[in-house]
Amino acid sequence: MDNSQHRNRDIPPIYQRVLTEFDSTLAKQALEWFDSPDQWSLYVTGALGSGKTCFVAALLMKWRETHPDEMHDGIVYSRAPQCFFVAPYTLSREIRSLGDEDTVYDHWQKGRGLLVLDDVGALRSTPHLTERLVNLLQYRYDYQLKTIVSSNLLISQIANHVDPRTASRLQEGVMVTLGKIDRRRKR
Repeated sequence: MDNSQHRNRDIPPIYQRVLTEFDSTLAKQALEWFDSPDQWSLYVTGALGSGKTCFVAALLMKWRETHPDEMHDGIVYSRAPQCFFVAPYTLSREIRSLGDEDTVYDHWQKGRGLLVLDDVGALRSTPHLTERLVNLLQYRYDYQLKTIVSSNLLISQIANHVDPRTASRLQEGVMVTLGKIDRRRKR
């Protein structure tokens, strides 16, 4: 396993793409967001199959590429803050298994690195799951921690499905809308 495969092992291979596969204006807008200290969130929306997961995975891979590891005396040291790609089933599983001990959820919430929450709203939600998601995003908002959220829901639907305050806070960041065409049907 080469270093890039190791670094991106949390991203399913089917979603590992390069940004050049996407509209250059959208990719440029998203990459500029990385360096913007004023915007904590990047909200990516679009129709089912429009490439949201591939787009955010490509962004995460680009972020990791621009924050390479260093090697000293055969030991790899990461210069970048830790970053996470969280699929909906992972988010749901981790939130349901929360206990009092330090958890993966704590790392997502308080980690200074990039957090990618993919397909928010895709799974059936419970009040507990919604509350944890709202708390997670609230903490990251309060501390202005870089967070990418993808969803097929419009921001107004996020207000209804998750929480109006969370939707409002996400609107402060960069909003990217991918197409309305299901790319999977083109195959």
